[in-house]
Amino acid sequence: VRGCNSAGAGPWVDAVPLHTDYPASTAPPPPPIPPALAPAGTGSVHVTWKPWKDGGAQVLNYTLRACVSRDDYVEQTTNELHAVVSQLRPNTRYCFAVRAVNSRGRGDYGPEDCVVPRPEPPGRPTLRLNAMSTAADSLA
Repeated sequence: VRGCNSAGAGPWVDAVPLHTDYPASTAPPPPPIPPALAPAGTGSVHVTWKPWKDGGAQVLNYTLRACVSRDDYVEQTTNELHAVVSQLRPNTRYCFAVRAVNSRGRGDYGPEDCVVPRPEPPGRPTLRLNAMSTAADSLA
């Protein structure tokens, strides 16, 4: 859980244990701790996360989901606890969530964290000055 207002989103509170009705050894892993997002250059974001528990079986991999809307998303599978997502469109809201996979199955996606990549500021302008005569110069 975290608080949000017009200034943005605050930090996440510490995770709490997840209790299930079945033994941990037969469970898919619970969602990882919510991802942290950091700029990684123009149109890119570095996403990191931490596992919560493995559900009683070693985590095999993670699936990172980046979505713009319910129908517009991509997924990336990795064995790492981080990924760089590139080719993001500026001024478009992207939400990221992660799920873990173990031998018992795929866990649920955890809470999302969102970012809106900003466009790259314009480069240094190039000025070209041309000397021009004025009407006063031509009369003299």
